[in-house]
Amino acid sequence: MSALHPAISKTRIQNSYHAFIVEPVDAFTPANWQGIPASYRIVEYVGQKKHRGDADAWRFLHNRQAIGEAALDRWAIIVPQKSQSA
Repeated sequence: MSALHPAISKTRIQNSYHAFIVEPVDAFTPANWQGIPASYRIVEYVGQKKHRGDADAWRFLHNRQAIGEAALDRWAIIVPQKSQSA
């Protein structure tokens, strides 16, 4: 028996996430921990997170504390970086 189509070669896209602490420039009132300021100044580059869950957990903990203390002058964001690996 012969195949009717060529073998499928899948390319897997690996995401990594860069974590930053930023300072909102304009008025910023987030609805929840996932909010992202419209404009901000980068205060600190925290590092790279390999997995989305790790990045979201870090951001959740930081932003939840900021909301609880009403200290919205420092906010955590993540920026995805896609890289291809075969």
